[in-house]
Amino acid sequence: MGLLVWFFNVCLRIFFRDVEVIGSHNIPADGPVIFVANHNNQFVDGLLLGQSVGTRVVRFLIAEKSYKRKVVGKFARAMNSIPVARAQDNASTGSGLLTLSADGLVVYGSQTSFVATVKPGDALKFNHLENEFRVASVVSDTELTLAKAVNGVEIQNQSGWKIMRKVDQGVVYKSVWNTLLSGECVGIFPEGGSHDRTDLLPIKAGVAIMALGAMEAHPEMQPVRIVPCGLNYFHAHRFRSRVLVEFGPPIVVDADLVARYKTDKRGATGDLLGRIEASLRGTVMNTTDYKTMVALHTARRMYTPANVQLTPEQYTELNKRFAMADQKLTASEEYQALKTQMLTYNDTLRSYGVRDKDVQTIQQSHWFVAFWLFWGKLLLAGLFFLLSGPGMLLALPVGAVADNIAKKKAIEAKAASDVKIKGLDVLATWKLMTALIVGPVALSVYVAAIAILVALLTDLPIWAKVVIPVGSVIVLPFWLFYSVALAGVAIRLWVGLRPLFFTFCTSKKHRTLKQMRMELQRKVKELIEVLAPQLIENFSESRIVKIDSESDEQREPEEETLDSRDPSGAAAAGVAAQASTAQLMINEP
Repeated sequence: MGLLVWFFNVCLRIFFRDVEVIGSHNIPADGPVIFVANHNNQFVDGLLLGQSVGTRVVRFLIAEKSYKRKVVGKFARAMNSIPVARAQDNASTGSGLLTLSADGLVVYGSQTSFVATVKPGDALKFNHLENEFRVASVVSDTELTLAKAVNGVEIQNQSGWKIMRKVDQGVVYKSVWNTLLSGECVGIFPEGGSHDRTDLLPIKAGVAIMALGAMEAHPEMQPVRIVPCGLNYFHAHRFRSRVLVEFGPPIVVDADLVARYKTDKRGATGDLLGRIEASLRGTVMNTTDYKTMVALHTARRMYTPANVQLTPEQYTELNKRFAMADQKLTASEEYQALKTQMLTYNDTLRSYGVRDKDVQTIQQSHWFVAFWLFWGKLLLAGLFFLLSGPGMLLALPVGAVADNIAKKKAIEAKAASDVKIKGLDVLATWKLMTALIVGPVALSVYVAAIAILVALLTDLPIWAKVVIPVGSVIVLPFWLFYSVALAGVAIRLWVGLRPLFFTFCTSKKHRTLKQMRMELQRKVKELIEVLAPQLIENFSESRIVKIDSESDEQREPEEETLDSRDPSGAAAAGVAAQASTAQLMINEP
């Protein structure tokens, strides 16, 4: 087990450039714990959570479908995971057309055979809804009733619906209860499956039933604590990206709730499930769609002064506050108007082929400083590319094969899922799995080539002809890794050249973008100062970014001046601010 944990840790450290864990003080040192986390990166999520809990050992619930896979199953069994049969893995497509009654409780069928194909306790999955709906009774071949009404939608003559058989999870519950009884930890992804959406999927009730059921079945056990874990990825599917793992305060399942569960299982389960969802949402950023997420990220950049470097914790917390405000201000006409302008600004950026960070750099940079930084970064990027080039050429076949297979798997995953948008959640997993297979093969080929070349083309002594290939087995992996890491720095430097070039070669369209950004920036800050105190308790004490009334971010910069706070010191301040901006372009998540 220890060797396997070390191996997984090495894999994660290679794939991710930076893994930061915050809130680890919320992890109980002992006693039964259920970790609940969002699920946006398939098998990588489990590896990451398992590596972030310190000395605690976590038994993860894993889909039985994955548990039966050859490679994944071996790792899952070695980690003592608990297989779970999921209804969606054995879903079948129903025949005929469905129509929903006005009250949302009765389903009428045309050319259907409900009596033979559907049983009470099964679930129906309509092809455009995320939730599935439990069947209460089957009246006839063309009529059935649901246990819960389908509200807010109209369904008429719909095809492509699915039947999900009721699954007896008694064995799973007992396994989880025994684990908790022994004071160990269980890891659950309560959304039920991985996805690439910007918001959480509906939380399944199983996690609440496991916690309450364990304490009901074993009154002598310590209170179960449920710890929310937010896995906040910055480009989750990209190699050498970053991730922040945040643990929230634990939810203690107290005796009063367990006593209520004995007499009112539905009510107690619903209450605990609501608390779990709220706590999990407190550790991740959730938005209704991708465009909104991009707009909120842009607003966050506009709100944060360019000379302020946020910590990963502050960065994530600020994103969550913007997302929370977006959800609470749906009725605010002023906010919705600003959001529309922000979306228009982002559309304009895409049409011009630039990013908001590029415009921000143009807005803040003195052309003379930018000119010298441009050439300095160009030379540095060239040097790094030169140093990393040989290693990158050797690593390229592995990366190309892994990327190609991962993209094919993403297409397959999207086609087989009703909740995935592009299938991005499986990319990192398949890149890692493919690299673990192709990497050693490529390394063997390289070592063999070195051995052959040394044997045939040199007059070295026998011992040297043996030592060099053996030594290359040790040296090559480290050399390849650091070559890839250095190439990543070179790429970030290269990308940072564009805004510097725009600074001293500014065209009319870029001046237009600067004006748009400055106007939006002013509106964002004004609106935050008005609305934030209404949304966040004790905002003045808990605010993350403290805005100086004389900040260069709030005053409109002159065309040729970097720092309008102190015109007499513009050159010196320009170097400092541009250096800070350059550092941000390299390090920003």
